[in-house]
Amino acid sequence: MSEFDEKYFALIDSAQEENYSPETANKLAEAIQLASDEGRKDCELLARYLYTFSIAPVDPEKSLVSFAWCLANIEHCGPMIPKASIIELYSIVTGILRSYPDYSLQQIETTFQHMEDEYRKLGLPMRDVLHCRLYGKLGIGDREGATEIYKKWKIAPPGHRTCLVCDRSTSVLYHVYLDQPERALSDAEPILSGKMSCGDGQPMITQCASLIPLIRASRFDEAERHYRESVNQLGNIGFAGIWSAGRQLFYLSLIGDLERGKVNIDRFLKIANTQGTPTDRFGYWLASRSFVSAHIEQNHELPELDGFDTHDSQEVLSLLDEKIFSLSSRFDERNKNGEYTRIANAYITLFDSLKTALP
Repeated sequence: MSEFDEKYFALIDSAQEENYSPETANKLAEAIQLASDEGRKDCELLARYLYTFSIAPVDPEKSLVSFAWCLANIEHCGPMIPKASIIELYSIVTGILRSYPDYSLQQIETTFQHMEDEYRKLGLPMRDVLHCRLYGKLGIGDREGATEIYKKWKIAPPGHRTCLVCDRSTSVLYHVYLDQPERALSDAEPILSGKMSCGDGQPMITQCASLIPLIRASRFDEAERHYRESVNQLGNIGFAGIWSAGRQLFYLSLIGDLERGKVNIDRFLKIANTQGTPTDRFGYWLASRSFVSAHIEQNHELPELDGFDTHDSQEVLSLLDEKIFSLSSRFDERNKNGEYTRIANAYITLFDSLKTALP
């Protein structure tokens, strides 16, 4: 093995072991530079492929740049990285685009059209494109469009890599979004009962999505059990981490558990403020608002919160509202609807209404 191979593959192997941490990105960036210096486009392509999805939760903009390089150099695909693997990165890219209000609806649609074209050329399952389009419609607040895509996705033939557990989780998230908690719990049942699981975030994502539907169904003991289990599974911030943490914080705020809520917010508020996408931030800020509201209801002093110079609960609540509704307005302007503002108001209303129903 050459000196280059030894250094390069040591970085690649070590980065893959660490899994989506900032250190992962640093090691892959070093591998990219090493391959570039040696003129090894095939090795650089592999490193940039790994870099594209590993950096996405931390710096989505760099992920897009890396993906563009992969597309421009896709002719260097070989035994180390097949062309299909590069094209499948479109799922990461479309997720980033929908999650930033700075990207237009036209940019999102054009990217989806490119994705469909490339999937057809390689014979990849169009069901995977529909899956991404479903999240795309939910991400831009197009409820009617999401319903149409959902129906097509459900009947599309699965691919060889389709995960039935992840698909069921998608159905849960879809029905939660459409405010159909009973249907969401029905779809979630095989995962919540332990009959189904996988290595791609399940059952954690489903458990977090089911916390509030379980509360609404007065299944309080189950909600607590799934909260505890989901906390044990929430290892890092990758992909659904901030979203899941926000669901957990909303649950803790709702039941008035300020102690466990503080553990959550101490860990994740700074991450939400500085990393991830604006949609991650939006959801976690709404959960943080509930945490502050719980302190006001219990007449407890608010702990120090990252990004806020005051401990006054009412002042922090007002500042959070400014952040939440400023961001929702940006999304609503991009999406040409009022869906994000509706969601924000629905969360606030839901928190207030469920408080009165708790035992």
